[in-house]
Amino acid sequence: METCSVCGYDIIPGDSFCTNCGVRHNRTPAQASPDAYARAATGTAPATGAVTATGAVTATAAAVNSQLAAADLYLPPEQVRTAPDGLPPAAVDMDRAPVPAGFSVPQRAAVCLGCGQAWTGSQACTFCGQVWGLPKGITLSSAGRRFGGYLLEGLLLICTLGIGWIIWTLVVWARGQTPAKQVLGMRVVRLDTRAHAGWGRMFLRDFIGKLLVSLTFGLLFIGGVIADCWLLWDKDKQELWDKIAGTVVVNDPEKVLIPSA
Repeated sequence: METCSVCGYDIIPGDSFCTNCGVRHNRTPAQASPDAYARAATGTAPATGAVTATGAVTATAAAVNSQLAAADLYLPPEQVRTAPDGLPPAAVDMDRAPVPAGFSVPQRAAVCLGCGQAWTGSQACTFCGQVWGLPKGITLSSAGRRFGGYLLEGLLLICTLGIGWIIWTLVVWARGQTPAKQVLGMRVVRLDTRAHAGWGRMFLRDFIGKLLVSLTFGLLFIGGVIADCWLLWDKDKQELWDKIAGTVVVNDPEKVLIPSA
């Protein structure tokens, strides 16, 4: 009785597969013609009387590569080897794996620049906070840093007697900051351009957006608390006025987002 070339288990006469390990038992493996790879890429039929080559890559490899050709994942003959003991050929290029029939082309997983983990967040990495599309190290500001900025903003407003704070604000709005954000190294970034907000977007965010939220929730104390604490449960740590303006607040202590710096 014949035995499996892989596990040595007895093969039942008439079976095409080993009942122990599942390896296909092929007594007379089909051979591919020398131009099988070219035909797999171009879709042309073999010429009549084409000569088969002993020891060439089996037809299984050609069948797989015919599926890869449409997806530009075709493997040349030198990247396909025949496994020992007559097993089916294996592709040695692991980054260009074959595409199973009935499935779409595999897509590479996006990798975070900050921590190297697979990208699973929306606008920022859920592991390290790296913001998508921005230089490495530009992360979302934490809730604690944001609330500290609110307290510092009030302190600066008092210390500058209001007038100084207004002038300071109008100057730093052009760089996507407020006085407190400048002191703490934070910056407002637009999600549509992946650049720091300018004066117009800061006016939309800090004046019109906050005014609309205040008018909507100002009459209800609980509504005001919810509006101020929105960033605690938002996946991108956005306040309601951030959503209105399409912005996020990031840490940029090294002034990476300011080319002149």
